[in-house]
Amino acid sequence: MRDDLDSLIVQMQEVAREQIAKADVKIRMLNQLMSEADQKKRELEALLGQSPPPKPPAPTRSIPPLHEKVYHLHDGGKSPDDISRELTMEIGEVEMILGLRHLQR
Repeated sequence: MRDDLDSLIVQMQEVAREQIAKADVKIRMLNQLMSEADQKKRELEALLGQSPPPKPPAPTRSIPPLHEKVYHLHDGGKSPDDISRELTMEIGEVEMILGLRHLQR
């Protein structure tokens, strides 16, 4: 029974990681599309001879505290295995967070 529960927990964590990764990809894609739409709008306004209203500052994307800890430890030379032990996380979760960092650059 315990093994079944452990297996189910692992499966649930994997599904959660996959869904988070998919959501991050979609967010990045939406941000890119919004940026392109803003650029097209500026081009159209320039062609029509209109001056656009002042642009509000772009919202900053905050990094979750857990991700910051993982990045800090990794930048300090720790391996994903060391980070997972220190933060009591699954190694796959640490690797996923580090992988997302590369996608966001």
